[in-house]
Amino acid sequence: MWSKNHALALGLIALGTSEGQAKELKLKFDRRVPEEQSQILGNDLRRLDKMSLSASSEMLRIYGLKDGEGASLSSWLSERVQWVLSEDFNLEKSLRPSPATLFFRFPNPGIIPDIETPTKTAEPGGEVKTVMSNLGGALYLGGKQAGLLINVAIEGKVGGLDIRSPRTGLLKVGEGLFFKGGKLAKASPDFLSHYRLSTLVHEARHSDGNGKSLGFLHATCPEGHDLAGYPACDRNLNGPYMVGALFSQAMAKDCDDCSEVDKELYQLVTADSFNRVIREYPDPNADVDPGEAAETRVGNLKLIVDTCDTLVSLGRPDSENCTQSRKELVEVLAHPDSLEPEKKLIKTTEWDATPEGKR
Repeated sequence: MWSKNHALALGLIALGTSEGQAKELKLKFDRRVPEEQSQILGNDLRRLDKMSLSASSEMLRIYGLKDGEGASLSSWLSERVQWVLSEDFNLEKSLRPSPATLFFRFPNPGIIPDIETPTKTAEPGGEVKTVMSNLGGALYLGGKQAGLLINVAIEGKVGGLDIRSPRTGLLKVGEGLFFKGGKLAKASPDFLSHYRLSTLVHEARHSDGNGKSLGFLHATCPEGHDLAGYPACDRNLNGPYMVGALFSQAMAKDCDDCSEVDKELYQLVTADSFNRVIREYPDPNADVDPGEAAETRVGNLKLIVDTCDTLVSLGRPDSENCTQSRKELVEVLAHPDSLEPEKKLIKTTEWDATPEGKR
């Protein structure tokens, strides 16, 4: 049924609420969410409702919006997010079969997304932190695999919540959502609010998709990536990290009066999200000749080095991977014939975001 891998594939990780709040978005919070956190998130959502973003044409197209007004963004979010659960919410003890399971039929029977198994996971208190997770999408997928309509017992929800669609929008707070250390130590309250909103936007995308695109599951970051082995990348061009990056990019564009620290943080967060979008990956069934291998490898290394240069310009130290990539680029340019044949690359595409089922 439900497994840890499902939750990992629909969470947001990064380096490093009471019912009735935020009525504009009709969000509900389980009673174990600390009052301070529910008030902070409620204020964030009211802030969103009053925004007017200079959204790019790409952002509007991928979001399916006509404008970047706060009301439009709030409506987009409310279609995908419904409940916020506390960080200490005990999911295992809250799951049960729904009384309606005998009469429920899952759409697209037998068609589920490919679930990648990560080699690394975020550990409590570690450098890599879970910011938030979309449990609704994970539980719907688990229920579909088992042919069982799942019900979640939530304090404040009589009869619990049936997970009839990824659009159920059941989010769980992670330890990183209200974290103020690391790169966020000098951030202003305004930036932290926008950072939390970008997190909600990211998680909201996990409420989309059907069949193979169900839940827009994260991919394992490839070898050579700063988060290699973690389920912290996307193998599509319109998934959680892309919608989050486009939101942060629009916020940065409207940040004329921001402090220099906040401006740098917007650029850093935006670059980090874009860097988690896997734009091409090796085809395991095809080889290419050495000449093509050298050309492809040079292109990939230049992309990595360009990203490293951007992060360095924002004050982030060069990582070990960046140093190695710079060295390898010099070697490949000097001896292109030394490369062994590599696999052909598959270009990443956009996935179908039409939601499966109705909440």
